[in-house]
Amino acid sequence: MSGNEVYDLIIVGGGPAGLTAGIYAMRAALKTLLIEKGFPGGQVAVTKEVENYPGFIKIGGLDLGDKFLQHAKWYQLEIVEQEAIATEPGIGYHAVRFSDGTILKAQAIILATGGTARKLNIPGENENFGMGVSYCATWAIFGKSMPTRLSSPRRMGAPRP
Repeated sequence: MSGNEVYDLIIVGGGPAGLTAGIYAMRAALKTLLIEKGFPGGQVAVTKEVENYPGFIKIGGLDLGDKFLQHAKWYQLEIVEQEAIATEPGIGYHAVRFSDGTILKAQAIILATGGTARKLNIPGENENFGMGVSYCATWAIFGKSMPTRLSSPRRMGAPRP
């Protein structure tokens, strides 16, 4: 990575969407750079348990995030762990500016910066995260305003009856 290179594609965000975009870009032989300010894998990497993800009935979030990362690395996706603070659209190319002042150029930029769970900020929420308190994107799909829910004993690893 040098400031003089022009990439075909720069992806900002290293969660599932960003890593998937990187995999497909590399398969298409595009000169691609993925930028992630934290740990590659995104929010899923800090999720204790992921259920019903295609190919996995149940898998730890860190394990799933690592599988995404290893898949992307297999295609030799260039990954930079740094914070992008701005994007600048242009006619000939677009630019991404880093917190250290470095500017990189690309023909296209994908913003895949992910999301953060909405918390209720109620007593016991943080202390009980992963022990009955969890966050679920399914509620957002159904239009409910219930970002937090209590897990059933079976969801917490108890055997099926």
